[in-house]
Amino acid sequence: MKKKQRYTYIHVIVIGVIVCLGVFALFSFFKLKSKLNERKAEYAELQEKRDAVTIQNNRLELLSQYRGTEEFAKYYARYKLGYAYPDEIIFDK
Repeated sequence: MKKKQRYTYIHVIVIGVIVCLGVFALFSFFKLKSKLNERKAEYAELQEKRDAVTIQNNRLELLSQYRGTEEFAKYYARYKLGYAYPDEIIFDK
C-alpha cells in the first residue's frame, strides 16, 4: 500500500511541475507578444521618419542642383537683393 501512495505523490508533484511550467510558458508568451507589438509600433514610426527624411533629402538635392543654375542667380538677385534690369520699373508695396 505504501508503494501506491508513493506513486500518487510523485504523480501529483509531476503534474504540479507541468502546470507551473505551463503557466510560466503562457506568461512568457503574452509578455513576448506585448513586446513584439511595441516593436512593431516602433518599427512603423521609424519607417515614417525614414520616409520623411528621404523626401527632405530629395528636396535638398534638387535645391542644391537648382542653386547652381543661372535661373537661381537671377531669382536671388531680383527678389532677395532687390536688383532689377536697367529697363525695369519696380513698384513698392
